[in-house]
Amino acid sequence: MIIGHKLYGGGPEGVIVMHDFYGCRDTWAFARNFFDTRNFTFAFVEVRGYGASRHIPGEYTPVEAASDILALADNLGWKQFHIVGHSMSGMLAQRVVLDGGERVKSAILNTPVAATGLAFSPEGLAVITDSITDNDALAQAFDVLTGNRLCREWLPFTIRPAPGGAGNGSTPKSGSPARPAAKKPRPAI
Repeated sequence: MIIGHKLYGGGPEGVIVMHDFYGCRDTWAFARNFFDTRNFTFAFVEVRGYGASRHIPGEYTPVEAASDILALADNLGWKQFHIVGHSMSGMLAQRVVLDGGERVKSAILNTPVAATGLAFSPEGLAVITDSITDNDALAQAFDVLTGNRLCREWLPFTIRPAPGGAGNGSTPKSGSPARPAAKKPRPAI
């Protein structure tokens, strides 16, 4: 089993790029325009429970996610590679560094969650849980996560149906596109 990924670039150095908690590999779509594709090949992954890896069962733990990343590197023939993590996947990248040892040439952690994890208040956990299937709760979660700094026009860019997903195109009260219903809670990244 190899997690879902898409390769970008053709350089000799491998870079595995992970998405954030609410994201998918498309999180990086705009930034890819600025990546050095002559010197690096980027593998944009979707960890278990997300996007192209949504169907893969498991425990959804950081240790399991790190094992999946190392298996992907093996599958790509990358004896050494760089790892990029953002937000929750910054925590996973730290686990990849621990488990991968000298295989990991460098780690870029963009606003990472601490390796010890993240605790939520009961109210915060309710918002996160509700955001799995409710776009209004997802919009509320994004507002909290961004300090209520971003304009309402930003939300439709962020809240969208998964590519090829079962989104019905309906628009919730928040004005954001509908997300497909989740079959089970999102894994812990």
